[in-house]
Amino acid sequence: MALTVDLNCVVEALSREAGCPLVVADAQGAVLASAARHPVPCLTAPGFDGTCVGARAFAQSPVVGAVLHHCPKNGQVHLVLGVDGGSRAVVLAELWLAGAVRGARARARRAAQVLAAVVREALPEPAPEASAAPGEVPSELLTRALADGRIRAAGLWRMRTRYRLSWRELEVLVLYYLTPHEPDARARRSVGQALGLTEGTVREYVRRLRRKLRLRFRRSPEIWAWAQAEGLVGEAGR
Repeated sequence: MALTVDLNCVVEALSREAGCPLVVADAQGAVLASAARHPVPCLTAPGFDGTCVGARAFAQSPVVGAVLHHCPKNGQVHLVLGVDGGSRAVVLAELWLAGAVRGARARARRAAQVLAAVVREALPEPAPEASAAPGEVPSELLTRALADGRIRAAGLWRMRTRYRLSWRELEVLVLYYLTPHEPDARARRSVGQALGLTEGTVREYVRRLRRKLRLRFRRSPEIWAWAQAEGLVGEAGR
C-alpha cells in the first residue's frame, strides 16, 4: 500500500513524545513506517520480511479507540489504534519498550491518536465500493429505503465495507438518525417498535454506531451533512 506522504519524520517525532517506538502497518501487516531512532527489536531482527505478525492479527477485527493487545508472536504489550477501524491500517505503540515510566500509557495514547489522524489523511482514498442491488440486501426496510430514494446503494455498501456495519446496525442508522423523530426516548421507542427491539437494545445499537462511525453529534442537521459526505443520502438530504 503506497502512502501519499513520507511519515518517517512524523513517526520519529511522535515516538519521542510517546516515550516508546510507534509503528504504522497496513491490514496485512506490512510495515509502512517506523522510527529509525527508536528501533523495535523484532523489526530489525535477521530474517524480518517487512511484515508485522502482531499488526496483521490486530487488524483482523475492527479496533475501536486505543486498546491494549498482547502480540501473538512474543506476548509483549502493545497499544493498538485502528485507522478507519483498522480496515486499512493500524498504529502500534510498543509499550513494552517504554519501561516503567509514569504516565507512559497516556503519552503513548496521545501520540498514537495524532499519528492515526495523520495516516488517515496520508492514505490514498480507497477504491469505490461496489453498489448493492436491492435483491442483495436481506432487509425489507433497507430495500424500501433504496427503492424510494431515501438512501443510496453506493453509500449503503460503503457503510458495510468501510465501517463494517451489520444489516441490523444499518436499519437502526436509517430509522434513528435519518428519519425525523421526537426527542431521543421517543425515537428509541419508535425504532424499537419498528424492529421488534427493546428500547435498551436500541440504545446499545446507537452507542455501537457512534463508536464505529466516530459520530461526534446526535440526531441533528449535522447528521445529514455527514450522510451526504459518506454518499449514504443524496444532495437533497431528506
